Amino acid sequence: MIRLRKKLILLMILTILLSNLSYNNFIAYAKSDSTAVLTLKAPKNGTAQEIIQTTYPVNNQSQVEVKPTIRLIFKYPMEIVDKMKVVLKTGDETYALDSDEIYLLPDEKTLCVDVGRIGKLPLRRNTLYRFTLSEGGIKLKDHDITNENITISFITDSEGQSPKILGYSSFAGGGDDITSLSGTRLSREGFIHIRFDRNIKWEKNTGKQQLLEGTKLYCIPKPAETAYDAEGNLYEVFEFEPGITESKLKDEEYLQAIDVKDIEIINNNTVRIKPKLPLLNLNQYRLTMKKELIEDINGYALEEDVDFYFWTAPSPERPVLKWEGIQGMLPGDIKDDSATSGKTYTVIGTPAYDPENPLVFFIDGEAIPRAGEILALNRITLVEGYEPKNTVKISKVRFEYYIEGGKKKTRLFIHPEETLDSGKYYVLTVSGDVLQNRSGQFLPRFDMKFTVGGNQDKQVGIYGIEPDIFEIVDIYKGTAAFTIKGYNFNEGIEYISLKGVSGESAGTVQTAVYKKDIEFKSITGLDVKLRDSEVISALVTGGGGEYLVELFFENRLPVSNDKVRLKILPRGKPKVIATDPPGGDIWSNEKMLNPRTIDGTTRYFLKINFEDIYDSLRFDTDLGLSLLHTSSVFSQGQNEVSMIDREFITFIQNIEDSNVRDSYISQYIFVKDNAAGQAHLYVPVKPLRSQTTYNVMINAGIVYFAGADEASERNDVIAWSFTTAAIPAVIGTETGSVTENYDADEPIILRGDFFDERNVEVYLNDIRARRVRLATDENGNTLLEVYLPSGRNRLEPGIYTLWVRNDRDHEFEVFGALSVVKEGSHIPNEEYRVKVERRMGEVRGSLSKSEDVLVLDRAYTDRRVVEVDLDELMGEEVLIRKIRFDGRRNDRIGTLETLSKWADITLYSVGRSSYDKDEEPDLSLGRVGPHMAQNLKQRLVKQKIKSEFIQVIGENVRFTSLRITIPFKESDGNDLKVLRYDPTMREFTEEEFWVDKVDKTVTVSGFYPGIFVVVEE
Repeated sequence: MIRLRKKLILLMILTILLSNLSYNNFIAYAKSDSTAVLTLKAPKNGTAQEIIQTTYPVNNQSQVEVKPTIRLIFKYPMEIVDKMKVVLKTGDETYALDSDEIYLLPDEKTLCVDVGRIGKLPLRRNTLYRFTLSEGGIKLKDHDITNENITISFITDSEGQSPKILGYSSFAGGGDDITSLSGTRLSREGFIHIRFDRNIKWEKNTGKQQLLEGTKLYCIPKPAETAYDAEGNLYEVFEFEPGITESKLKDEEYLQAIDVKDIEIINNNTVRIKPKLPLLNLNQYRLTMKKELIEDINGYALEEDVDFYFWTAPSPERPVLKWEGIQGMLPGDIKDDSATSGKTYTVIGTPAYDPENPLVFFIDGEAIPRAGEILALNRITLVEGYEPKNTVKISKVRFEYYIEGGKKKTRLFIHPEETLDSGKYYVLTVSGDVLQNRSGQFLPRFDMKFTVGGNQDKQVGIYGIEPDIFEIVDIYKGTAAFTIKGYNFNEGIEYISLKGVSGESAGTVQTAVYKKDIEFKSITGLDVKLRDSEVISALVTGGGGEYLVELFFENRLPVSNDKVRLKILPRGKPKVIATDPPGGDIWSNEKMLNPRTIDGTTRYFLKINFEDIYDSLRFDTDLGLSLLHTSSVFSQGQNEVSMIDREFITFIQNIEDSNVRDSYISQYIFVKDNAAGQAHLYVPVKPLRSQTTYNVMINAGIVYFAGADEASERNDVIAWSFTTAAIPAVIGTETGSVTENYDADEPIILRGDFFDERNVEVYLNDIRARRVRLATDENGNTLLEVYLPSGRNRLEPGIYTLWVRNDRDHEFEVFGALSVVKEGSHIPNEEYRVKVERRMGEVRGSLSKSEDVLVLDRAYTDRRVVEVDLDELMGEEVLIRKIRFDGRRNDRIGTLETLSKWADITLYSVGRSSYDKDEEPDLSLGRVGPHMAQNLKQRLVKQKIKSEFIQVIGENVRFTSLRITIPFKESDGNDLKVLRYDPTMREFTEEEFWVDKVDKTVTVSGFYPGIFVVVEE
């Protein structure tokens, strides 16, 4: 009875506990040992209510992600019967599901439909979808029951879109651009960050291994060869063809795959990638990621794969990078080249480099092609040294890296496309912007100037001759020499033939230079001297023209180059090197025109100097005198009366004895000066007038060069003008008297005309003036400034006659024109009176207006500081104040400080602006005149004027800066401005200043002169 009661109680408890489980019917089975075992009852049918415990999404759910995993959780273990029964539609359009996207979880109760796996499109946003598991799609594992139709409707979320890349950086928060060579800061151990415009996540089914497999990292370029040496050091080789482009470098063959160690999402919107090994500095890389790997939080994947190129930053270290040597050459012969700021190496006798035997350079350090500009390799050039336009193409540039002494070094191989010619001179240039190390340091320019070793069996050639043009006078003197530049020369040169091929004697002149005048310099050069008398005679006789140069070596065929010619310039027309008188603005003394007394008569001649270096200029004895007879010398303004001395020419023409006639010509008409290499043609003229301009025309054909070209090598018409000297005229003096302590730097002024600027001199009695200078006044009238003698020649008190002399035949006398008086009262004048005399200087007060001038003594024009109280020297009420000085060249007043009740003015580094100008340095400091003040007030009608107009203006004066303190009136010091008026630009500008409200002054510092005034708004 008790046992039965216990069983009833247990049954009641189980009934209460299980009554809360929906859709679950349990059947209890009793075992023989009376232990209770619970088992689910079999469902009545395959309806959703009978077999489904829950779903995701639930029916009619909204805001479902666009890549959902649809889950149906059953009450019983299930088996999938037909995956084709699983359908997802929107309207009548079916979303394609792959078989592997439909599966049961290991618990056998959860059916998953994985929508939007890698490579599949997500569902559409804000769209109604209908999921259907059609009848018979699944079966209960332990019961012969299949499902009836199960349908779930849901609406996708309206949010989400494909993430967009914002940038690529070495920092998580950005800050640099690793895709830019100049902008990257990515270090060897750094991370690669890809920042997106929104929060992101990995594709829902993606694991770490899938991420690493979907991410590819490449190093550019890929080594052509790799190996390890005995010590385990990596040995790498890179090869490039010149002309390769940055675009070509991105081809598959130049990409070297490297491993990625880790990849993760940080800061919700950034992918961070860590390479497995350190990156190379100053190197380019490529990174790709499959677009399906990255989604926004709503499930939208990237629209396209991640694929970009990026750069690492230069190394912060500064290792050694230098040219170390050349394979097969002597070490230590690499020199500095000041012309290129690079390195140079010169050698004769190298191998004939070819594609299989390249030039090899050793470089201390790791040298790489210029980052970002692989085309820089085009700036490795190989040219023929004497014909740089003949280039040798470079087929390949090879970089081999190796470790030596713990340091990485480079072997640079430069392969010419063809075998170099024996005996030729070549220049290989590696520009200074082609090779650099991973710190960004460039290897300096390198010029290898080399000559391939000679070979007697190979061709000989000529490039050219230097110099190749000669004046015939150089040939005549025997000083002509030139160098033949070519290739594969040898010591077996026998002679050099010169054959005329153009010019007056083309085809008729041929000569040869033999061994004694040929020097074998090298296999690329022969020095030739044209000093043999027979060679000189042949070339001078042949005259101007071109000569073919032909080389004759032992046991070799003659060698020439039709483009290479020795050019001898024709003598051309006789060259005039000077005339007497010279003409132009130089006055000539007509009484000094080469006068000669001939047969008791003084005759005058114009003189024409011809160049006659090789003594071949001749006077035409048949026509020369007649041509001189019909030449002309006319005074300006007329052409009727020629001043040619035809009487003398006729006299010579009428001499019957040809020897006497020729003697007259050689003595008086055509005179040789072989020592000077000149010939002089004298043109007889009648006595000329002073102060007259003459126009000369000498006929052509009077003189000629003897030889092959004498018919064409005659003088052209010779024409020039000259002016005879004038007698100076003095019409007045501005200074009649001076004191005996006169200022020798203050000239006396003579008014007049016809002063010869180059030659005029002034004498006071028989004492020569220290200096004279021609000038003009404001009306254009001519003045002569005469500086009186100084020192031991200083004039004593007395009366002096002035002699103004252009030359000894042209002078003017001014009797008693100057008096020197003893020291005493000042000499009166009509312009000013001397008010004050101080050591500093004298103050001159104008007799006609309120204006004083302080004339500084010379001792004060080159001082560190000069201080002047203008009110004390001139009086407070003098309106216009000036300071005048005349210092020597480079004189400077360091600080010129002037004091006044109207304004304190300080100027710095004061000196004369120009020594070419006539005016003396003159400074106007203080108030302006009434007329100027009135004009300026009219311009400032809208301003309240609070001070005097203060001028700081100079003539022929310069200073570096200024400071002015100006009192203001009727103002509290607020709202003031200081304006500067520029008289040249005629405009006001505002100046910076500071105010002293206690003393009621403003102080201005500046650099420019002008008129200053204080105004109030």
